[in-house]
Amino acid sequence: MKIETYRIIYFHIYKMIYYIGTYMIVNSLTIARACNRQFFAARFLTVDADIEHDEGVLAFYRKNGFVPNAELYNKNRKTISLRKDIYR
Repeated sequence: MKIETYRIIYFHIYKMIYYIGTYMIVNSLTIARACNRQFFAARFLTVDADIEHDEGVLAFYRKNGFVPNAELYNKNRKTISLRKDIYR
């Protein structure tokens, strides 16, 4: 292979690793929608964001369309419960 081909492959692998979190969310939504059509009903994808070790994780989930579950928010918790509507 030529050097240019290796650079292109490296770039795609680097980009895939950089966006792995968003990729996992999109993949989860795709699986949930498929299960909705074939097996059972689901409306929300939920996560518990660990803010004790990384406060930036909350911004990541908000960027990907998650909103906090207000009734579950508590200052003493080390995680924040978030949800994303599968169809929005």
